[in-house]
Amino acid sequence: MVVRDIVIAAGERLPTKSRTPATVVARDLAMDIKKHGSGSRFTRTAPGLYTLRELADVIVAAPPMEGDVLLDMPPPTPDEPPTETGADA
Repeated sequence: MVVRDIVIAAGERLPTKSRTPATVVARDLAMDIKKHGSGSRFTRTAPGLYTLRELADVIVAAPPMEGDVLLDMPPPTPDEPPTETGADA
């Protein structure tokens, strides 16, 4: 989940009344992962994205479902600019 979605889902249950609760949640998740390592209940799947460790393997190992769009594109090389996507491309 994106940190902002975690904050919205937690609502009033958050222990902080900070004006920037997403920053506090991101910090607390990062500190828990750093402190407990592979023993943490959480894992960072990408910058700003976290999930429960017990679900991480399920998410990664989940087979594609009908209707999923699978892209078989190699990553751009360092000297190759990223291609633009969208209506104007």
